[in-house]
Amino acid sequence: MPLSDYLAQIRSICPKLTDEETDLFGKVLKIQTLAPDDIFLRAGDIPKAVAYISKGLLKAVYTDFEGSRVNVNFFREGTGVCDYQAFHERSGSRYDFVVLEPCTLILLPFTHFEHCCNQVPQLERYYRIALERALFAYIRRTERFLITDTKARYLDFIHAEPELFKRLSVSDLRSYLGISRQTLTKIRKQLLTEGR
Repeated sequence: MPLSDYLAQIRSICPKLTDEETDLFGKVLKIQTLAPDDIFLRAGDIPKAVAYISKGLLKAVYTDFEGSRVNVNFFREGTGVCDYQAFHERSGSRYDFVVLEPCTLILLPFTHFEHCCNQVPQLERYYRIALERALFAYIRRTERFLITDTKARYLDFIHAEPELFKRLSVSDLRSYLGISRQTLTKIRKQLLTEGR
């Protein structure tokens, strides 16, 4: 079922795909299941595949120069997960991709993806849209840090991502928003006082 749902999603994005082209694309896809705390991709490894998340939640984490682990992104059902720059450049990933909830992933190997894009130009559209979504998410995150204070960043996240907010631990959320535990506690107390 996950494979047929994934192929249906691709056809919704690329409606001109023929049955034969869809079969070509789908013939080597593999399903992988991972448990919480498993690593989908380690920092330094060259991505061999992009994964579509049929079920579950992952995070991208980097280790800063002080040795602290920082969450930079979350990936949930219906999205792709990969270090797209490393995938495209065939270089080592900058991030660890860590499973937060049990995951069912559909793997698209790099070599098959390249072959399909050469054979089926419509699939370039699918890849372009995936890259655009990743870019826009990156821009939104960067803007949050550049033009908002910590309280506004927290409120913006709750408003923009209410379902994701419910699924994250306080520690993962703090790291992603760049807020210390003490500051987050203070913000939550202020919001309670304000009746929010």
